[in-house]
Amino acid sequence: MPKKGCSALNLAMTSLTAPLFGTKTMETKTNKQTRAAIYVRVSSDDQKNGYGPEMQLDETLKAAVERDHCNVKDEHVLDDSKSGSTDDRPGWKKLLEIARRGEIDLVYFWKLDRMMRDEYYFYVNEKELRDLGVELRFATQNLDDPFNRAIQVAVAADERRKIMQRTYGGRIRAIKDGRWVGPIPF
Repeated sequence: MPKKGCSALNLAMTSLTAPLFGTKTMETKTNKQTRAAIYVRVSSDDQKNGYGPEMQLDETLKAAVERDHCNVKDEHVLDDSKSGSTDDRPGWKKLLEIARRGEIDLVYFWKLDRMMRDEYYFYVNEKELRDLGVELRFATQNLDDPFNRAIQVAVAADERRKIMQRTYGGRIRAIKDGRWVGPIPF
């Protein structure tokens, strides 16, 4: 099956009618626009206060709009502040609904680990999106090669396991030091 998306042929047919960044639109001679969604994720609400989501959004929008000349509607920019260990996240569920309605051709992530940090959930969701005709793109990684993509999926999952080990080790150490590690009991 040929890849959907912002191919060289699409780019060759493009006639820009307005500045790309800001208007977020592209027109072609056939009036066929490549429709994209942006998905940004941080692991916790605490991380939302930092530079993470804004940096991810800026770089991912640049990849989708400026580099690949895609159309990104404001309602197709989604974010979550939940762990990537599962696909049970509000923003992710909304992204799947948008894809199921056929509103997008591509979904962009800053990096693969912003999509999922679990092998099972990555492959299940990748397959569903692929079956819906939606291609995955990563703003800071070229993962067109299936072998390279599989390695990055494994790296993301391994990093999650390391984070869990460090967190568990830190909690055990805190308990041994007599500190409270759970929520405040009142």
